[in-house]
Amino acid sequence: MSPGREGLGDESIIPHGRVVRTLLSEAFDSSFVQTNLLTVMRTLGPLRISDSLSDKNVRPTQARPTPNVHPSQTSHPPFCKTPRMTSQTLATTLEGFLSGNSNAVVIEDGAVMFDLGQAKYSVSGESTKCLLHLWSQERNVVRRVLDIETRGDTLRVTVQRMGQARATKLDICRECDPRTASAKRAARVAYQRVLERSLKRKFPELTLTQLSTSMDLEKSFGPVYARGMLQRGQTGFAVLGVNSQELQPSIDAALTFGILWLEVCRQAQAARMVVEGLKLVVPAGCSAVVRERMAHLNRAAAKWELHERDERGEDIKQLEILDRGNVSTRLVRCPDDADIQARFAEPGRWFKH
Repeated sequence: MSPGREGLGDESIIPHGRVVRTLLSEAFDSSFVQTNLLTVMRTLGPLRISDSLSDKNVRPTQARPTPNVHPSQTSHPPFCKTPRMTSQTLATTLEGFLSGNSNAVVIEDGAVMFDLGQAKYSVSGESTKCLLHLWSQERNVVRRVLDIETRGDTLRVTVQRMGQARATKLDICRECDPRTASAKRAARVAYQRVLERSLKRKFPELTLTQLSTSMDLEKSFGPVYARGMLQRGQTGFAVLGVNSQELQPSIDAALTFGILWLEVCRQAQAARMVVEGLKLVVPAGCSAVVRERMAHLNRAAAKWELHERDERGEDIKQLEILDRGNVSTRLVRCPDDADIQARFAEPGRWFKH
C-alpha cells in the first residue's frame, strides 16, 4: 500500500481535497493530478477547496454549530411558491390538482366552504386571467386566481373577489378535514360553551341540562354534535347543535342524529317527563338541506324546530320550516299605466315658463 493510503480508514478527519488527491495519485501520475484535481472535485459536488493544492492550504471543513433547541422549535419551510405563471398555466395547475382529488375541501377564512365530493367546480384560463367557479346547494362563488403555492397535500391559492382589490387566500386540501385531532376537539369544546350561552339567552324560561359531545358508539353518537335537553316542569325538548367548522355533509346529517337523540331522550325520560320534540341548531346559511328534509317529517310524531346560530353575534333565530326552495318572492307596487300616461302627456306642464 502506498503511503498516501494510510489513514483512509477514517475519512471523517481527512480533508476532501487530500482524499481525492490521494485516490487519484494511485491511478495517475502527479502532473495529471495537479492539472485536473479542481475539475474532478467540482464534478463531485460543492466541496470547500482552495485554488492552491499545497497541503498547508487545505483545511478540513468545520461544521457550523447547531443551536441547542428542540426540532419542534426550528422553522419549517413555508408554502413552496411557484414561479410567475400565466393564466393558462394557473388554470392547468389548478385543474390538475382538483381533477386528481375529488374529495378535497376548499377552505376560506378558516371555514370549510366547499366539499368537492358534493360540490362542483370549473376552471377557465382566459388570455389575461384565470377564473375559479365553485358552486353547491348552499353557495355559488367565482374567484380570480392570482397565484398558487403548494405544501404537501395543500394547494394555497391567492384569489381576488369580483369587484374587490384586496387579495385573499383559499386552501384546497386533499383530506376531507385537514384539521388535527386536537384542533377539532378544541373547536367542539368552544362551540359547546357558546351554544350553551346562546340557548340560555334564547330560552330563558327553560332549564338547560349539561350539553355533551362525548362518544357513545352504542347509540351511534360521535363528538361532532353537541347534545342536551331543555326542560320546564314535566315537559322538555331534545337539543342538538353543530358548529360551522364541520363539513357540510356533517351539517346536512344533523337531522338524522337529532331524531336519534330525540328517541334516546324519550326513552330515558319516559317515567319523568314528556319530551315534546327536537330543537335543531345549525350554522347560519347552511340550513337548506336540513330544512327541506325537516319539512317532510311527521308533525304528529313530534314538534320539529329548526334554528340558525350566528357565529359572530351568538344569536339563535328560528326558521320557518315550510319556507324553503330557491325562489325568493316579493310584492312590488303595481303602477297605474293610465295615470302615468296622463301625467307625461303634456311635457310643458312640468316646466315653468
